Amino acid sequence: MVAGVVAILAVAPVVSLVVLRSPRWYPVFDLAMIEANVRDVAGAHPPLLGLTGRLGTFAEPGHHPGPLGFYALWPVYALAGGSSWALRLSSVVLTVTGVASAGWIAARRGGRRLVVGVGAAVAVLLAGYPATVPVEPWNPFQPVFWWPVVLLGVWSVLEDDLAVLPLTVFAASLCAQIHISYVGLVGGLGLLTVAVLAVRTFRRRADRAARTRLAGWTLGSAALGLLLWLPPIGQQLFGAEPNLSIIVRDFADPDLPPLGLRVGTEALLARMDPWKLAAGRTYDLFGGSWLPGAALVIAWAASAVLARGLRDRRIVRLHTVLGVTLAAGVLSARSIHGMPYPYLFLWAWASAVLMILASAWTLSSWWRSSGGDRGRAVLGRVGPAAAAALVLFAFTGVAVYRGARIHPAASDSSRALGRVASPAIESLERSAVPGLGRDGRYLVTWRDPMSIEGQGWGLANEMLRAGLDVGLPPVYARNLAGDRARTPSEATAVVHLSVGPDIETWRRCPAARELAHHDPRTRAERAETRRLTARAQARLREVGAGALAPGVESGIMKVGLDPRVPDDVRRDLVRIIGHGWPLAVFVAPPDVRCPPGPGPVASDR
Repeated sequence: MVAGVVAILAVAPVVSLVVLRSPRWYPVFDLAMIEANVRDVAGAHPPLLGLTGRLGTFAEPGHHPGPLGFYALWPVYALAGGSSWALRLSSVVLTVTGVASAGWIAARRGGRRLVVGVGAAVAVLLAGYPATVPVEPWNPFQPVFWWPVVLLGVWSVLEDDLAVLPLTVFAASLCAQIHISYVGLVGGLGLLTVAVLAVRTFRRRADRAARTRLAGWTLGSAALGLLLWLPPIGQQLFGAEPNLSIIVRDFADPDLPPLGLRVGTEALLARMDPWKLAAGRTYDLFGGSWLPGAALVIAWAASAVLARGLRDRRIVRLHTVLGVTLAAGVLSARSIHGMPYPYLFLWAWASAVLMILASAWTLSSWWRSSGGDRGRAVLGRVGPAAAAALVLFAFTGVAVYRGARIHPAASDSSRALGRVASPAIESLERSAVPGLGRDGRYLVTWRDPMSIEGQGWGLANEMLRAGLDVGLPPVYARNLAGDRARTPSEATAVVHLSVGPDIETWRRCPAARELAHHDPRTRAERAETRRLTARAQARLREVGAGALAPGVESGIMKVGLDPRVPDDVRRDLVRIIGHGWPLAVFVAPPDVRCPPGPGPVASDR
């Protein structure tokens, strides 16, 4: 039964994977960094930290707690040939493995009926999340289908099924290491698990066999947990910039005020709206109304009270796990500082679906126990399992439909990068100039004042894929595993990616040679860009923000984030950004001064 349900649920991500097989994908920004770190798992310096995040400061950035996500992606990535598509394949395999793990636990807790129920819950998530979630190995996406494993696993521990404990430790470690938003949740459920195990040990202190069984599973799982956390612990103890300390400081003294209890709770409830989940609107930038989510929580709480009168104590313990999860979620949401982006609450939708499942199970059991022969007969004909199967097939169909029409994030940036990265790398590999070729030691830099600088990371990743010796300026090298920091004196050549107006700066540099150029805009789009730029600059001068006007051409992202910019100008800026920007790749001697300054510029941030 588990295999059949998992096979059904796997159809949607597999369809997306096939659709994304062509054209070739060139990862940018976070995904480029993720692939570079996954590649380094088998290297001389495997990663000790997770991906860099909105933690710490620019001078001392923080990373998500651990590298377990990179290690989990590596086996399939390496076996599939180390291509960018192999990275997506490894993400799908990780997703399906999580779904299968949840199904296995469900079979242990409730047999076939619960397997179908949990399968229906996963199908709702597959249809409700963006189609990219199970396919793109972005770190907020990776734990999504492992979070139900954590919840079901803790429930199993409460049910005294200790064989599930090692899997639960792995799933909890995976979630907490990959993304900081799970740390508080895992901490709350971890405290519940430890408390239950401690009480159970005390009560069974006179039963040697039970005590031995409990100690064996507990100590073995603790050893597994320690093994999984050795890399971040080692980095904390021996690293130059202890990452766990940076995370603690970031939350103890945030640069922006935290949301607080009321706003955080409202933000969480807005991400538990069952209607938005059913409609596939789980990734709205602004959460919307919190009232439907509040109604769901109230209905779930009522079912939890109702469950206390049932003979089936499994349901009561499941409600206990969900209650602790909700409390930990409120505290976690309260601590968010800055914009409550949707990716910070992806776990909330899974928690909401399991609340619905637990409530349905409660009502079904109550009706069976209180409805007599008539109630049992009705449920025998209609059957909760039949209803769950209907949900499973219906929402899987929706997920497959959306998966077949998947539109990956940053596809335009990826396509444009491919137009310059491949010819530039080929030119470098063929070059007979001293310091170039496959024996060159390259310092990769970039200047992208027009976006978030993601294509520079993409170029570095493609050069690493080609086997070239690549280093980065120290401020960026800390985002990758190994010794990637490089200064101009340690390089034989600088490879520089220019975006937008920075291209002309480098073209005026006599020492630089242009390797590749691409402008993704049509003639009409270039004309509209000039028209909208002039209009935006005039409007900024009109509202007294003339100092920002030059930035429309040299740093549009910074202009767009300025609170003085009126909405009509912001709309023009969005149109300009949507057209894209020309890119060019240059190679130059390591002591190049383009633009003039102390050395190559890697960033405009």
